[in-house]
Amino acid sequence: MLVSAVLHSRRSITTRATICRPCFSADLYGNAWYHHLLAPDLQKLTIEQVAQQARDFADGEYAQALMKGDRLTSAEKQKTAQDLSRFTGLSTKYLEETNLRIRDDRWFKELERDKRRTVGRLDSRFEGMDADAPANTPKTIRVGQPTKAPGWPRFRITRGAI
Repeated sequence: MLVSAVLHSRRSITTRATICRPCFSADLYGNAWYHHLLAPDLQKLTIEQVAQQARDFADGEYAQALMKGDRLTSAEKQKTAQDLSRFTGLSTKYLEETNLRIRDDRWFKELERDKRRTVGRLDSRFEGMDADAPANTPKTIRVGQPTKAPGWPRFRITRGAI
């Protein structure tokens, strides 16, 4: 089984388009479920049950919130961020700061930022140690390559996920 966030990304068709956000974010539930980062009530469900709930949310409340844009009240934005957080594993604070939009290039890093880990781009089951925790995009460490980086013996710091 391949657990990946890039398989359904429509970035190549419509770069950074709001209309594609619900399509993309509905695919993130599987990755968050796999890494046990969903809300506890969702984590207890099967992946199929989570998938249906995530699709319903993406097609309904989330799509409506994105279409409202700046007309979204602060209470609506907060509720949508909380619900989106339940399905993606991302923090409510992060989702509010990004105006409820999840950029795929940042999601790989943000999902496990608190653990200093980055999930793999092609197969999200793989994780890498994050060499630069505050950065916006992943900078992982690949095992088994020599380096002279202070504090990271026997590793080379490289850009990109494992």
